[in-house]
Amino acid sequence: MSVARWSIQSKLIALALFPALIALVVGAALVGIEDRRRLRADLMKNQSLIARVAGDYAALALAFDDPVEAETALRPVTELDGMRDVLLFDQAGELFYGWHVGPVPRHRRVPSLGSMIRAGLVQTSVPVIFDGRPRGTMVLVASTAAVDEEINRRLLTLALLVLGLSALALALGAGLQGYISRPLVALAGVARRVSREGDLTLRVEPRGDDELADLYRGFNAMLEEIEGRQAELERRQAELMRSNRDLDQFAYVASHDLKAPLRAIATLSTWIEEDLAADAGDQTREQLALLRSRVGRMDRLIDGLLQYSRVGREDLPVERVEVTSVVEQAVELLSPPPEVEISIGPDLPTLSARRLRLQQVFINLIGNAIKHADRDGVKIEIRAEDVGDGCWQLSVSDDGPGIDPKHHERIFRMFQTLDVGKHSESTGLGLALVAKIVEEEGGEMWLESALGEGATFYTLWLEQSASIGQSTAPMPAA
Repeated sequence: MSVARWSIQSKLIALALFPALIALVVGAALVGIEDRRRLRADLMKNQSLIARVAGDYAALALAFDDPVEAETALRPVTELDGMRDVLLFDQAGELFYGWHVGPVPRHRRVPSLGSMIRAGLVQTSVPVIFDGRPRGTMVLVASTAAVDEEINRRLLTLALLVLGLSALALALGAGLQGYISRPLVALAGVARRVSREGDLTLRVEPRGDDELADLYRGFNAMLEEIEGRQAELERRQAELMRSNRDLDQFAYVASHDLKAPLRAIATLSTWIEEDLAADAGDQTREQLALLRSRVGRMDRLIDGLLQYSRVGREDLPVERVEVTSVVEQAVELLSPPPEVEISIGPDLPTLSARRLRLQQVFINLIGNAIKHADRDGVKIEIRAEDVGDGCWQLSVSDDGPGIDPKHHERIFRMFQTLDVGKHSESTGLGLALVAKIVEEEGGEMWLESALGEGATFYTLWLEQSASIGQSTAPMPAA
């Protein structure tokens, strides 16, 4: 398991234990190495002293060529613990006297002077001096078993000491970390409960007056602030829902009350025209037709305002929508003249969106291109492009008269129309409605056009709809 997934208790114990353990191990190793070096140095020093004393006792035997005297003088040395070879060489380098453990002595020739340890044995060679003249060489070879045993004993003692101190450090670390970890664990537990249960009334009780207590108080203050803001948000949401209900009711009543007189005016104008019959002149008939046209435009304006006000407040389901199907339905609803050529791209995507809103967008954009065409046989193209990051760029382009760049921002505002005289029935709400729908769905909208070069309206749609419609009371059609 990676360190990142350790609990806070384990991390604090490791933080306290590992440095202490490393220090203990390194310290014990250094002490063991120094002890081993010192004990071996003392062994060689002591054996060198013994060799010099033994050489002094055997010098007379060398001087008078008396091996028996040499054996007598060196017998005490052969009885020392761990002694393996006691060798006395004459000045010519020949073995004068030899005592050894084993079938043969380890040296038949004089080794170099000095002391050395090798293969569990310490070897010492010193000159034998008598009457101020060198008479030969004294060689001692002894086992290092006693020293090695002492070294091992000390190393074992150090290892036990390290283990004991490590256990003590672990116990102290486990005890002390609780003063830090327990408050943090308690804080994390409360935070998890707040996250899972959404209970903002939970609090942690600060203890002491250290930084952890300050953390507790800050956490509690944060919960209090969030609780207050949530209460305020819920209050405002309730007010907004009530306001939306009132607005929906008002919109329904207002549209009904406004449309009733309009219907009466349209009906009366028809009756008047019928009553006048042959007595009505062309001008009178034209004016009555204009009156009914204006009444129809007012009726559509009221419908447009209702649609605009409902965007973002209707509880429409998000579903998988084939854009090709939506475009085909929009074209069918518009019933364009046969001379209008509409081309639907083969690469239109399938989106998670609100079908009705997407359909409203295409109905308005395609209808706009048809309505503002400056000639018969206008060509309209619907295309799509995957621009990455879960976004699709949908476009509706035409080869109509185009739009002057100075009007590109204006046409997306409410009640703004171009060529009012030519298209007197336009309410000026279509593009404003489209822009609001696209914005509510988390997308963007823009226009590329110039006079005489046609127009292309681009909408950027998320593959997954970003907005969440608010439930509102259903409104009957006015």
